[in-house]
Amino acid sequence: MRFANPQAFWMLGLLPVLALFFIAGFRAKRQALDRFGSHDLMLRLTSSASLTRQYIKMALMLSGMFWLVVAMARPQFGTVVESIRREGSDLVIALDVSKSMLAQDMKPNRLVKAKSEIQSLLARLHGNRVGLVVFAGSAFLQCPLTTDYRAMEVFLDAVDTDSVSRHGTDLGEAIRTALKAFEDRSGNFRAIALITDGEDNEGKGAEAAKEAATAGVRIFTIGVGSTAGEPVPVGGQTGEGGYKKSKAGEIVLSRLDAAGLAEIARVTHGVFHQATREELELETVYREIESLEKHELYSKEMARYQDQFQVFLALGLLLLAAEWFLTDRRSTADQWQGRFA
Repeated sequence: MRFANPQAFWMLGLLPVLALFFIAGFRAKRQALDRFGSHDLMLRLTSSASLTRQYIKMALMLSGMFWLVVAMARPQFGTVVESIRREGSDLVIALDVSKSMLAQDMKPNRLVKAKSEIQSLLARLHGNRVGLVVFAGSAFLQCPLTTDYRAMEVFLDAVDTDSVSRHGTDLGEAIRTALKAFEDRSGNFRAIALITDGEDNEGKGAEAAKEAATAGVRIFTIGVGSTAGEPVPVGGQTGEGGYKKSKAGEIVLSRLDAAGLAEIARVTHGVFHQATREELELETVYREIESLEKHELYSKEMARYQDQFQVFLALGLLLLAAEWFLTDRRSTADQWQGRFA
């Protein structure tokens, strides 16, 4: 036998205190009667009150409370073997950390907005494995597939535009690195969430998307930024060091390539959305992810102890009920008729 809540036994320390309280009460009552009149007279006047029954009632109450405390400690014995099986989908989030993500057409900038989108998406996901790939001119796996969303958020918080040393934006490398993160598993339970402004300097995003489609991986693209374009701060996130310029000395505008991201999503039967301040697009992305096939994440058998507190609870309540119905009065055959009878 084991107890799931052994801390409840501390309450047993109150029972001796309660017993002493009852005994002291009996003694005080007897002393009060002795002061009121002679001992023999008081015995005859109170002959219907049974001291023995009073002690029995006290014993029943204390015993009942004892077994109630035992029930609160949740005694357990006997085990049941349970099979625990968890299913879910695999999602790799590819986050653009190139310098163009410092543009401020999404406040405070595109990268902060993209990280906010990921955090909001994680808050919606339940039971799925999630991984993180960061990319610019190259890509690497920042967080392997995991169901530990807190760990995922720690990795996400550490990401900035210095996380990848190679400048530029290579969507093809980002998609291929995300495909490798699935650990060579096959199935329609895999998806990639590509969060970027869509400027593909290498022009290999569409080609990599076809590879993903062949592997049965859907890509959901979320475009961060505006199609009108925004200057890219240099030497700081607020433009204190000026803005990126072309060789001709003109300020370079970074534009959201919505058409390119929509094509990547279309090829893989995914969905393209442009990030909004209200993040309404995430609900659609979440529903699409939830519609993916599920696969077994892990399965194990556990021996679970069975609670047996019901017997002790019933015994405690039965004793308290017996104390309630037992009267401390006894019937006397001969009623006292007075002192001179």
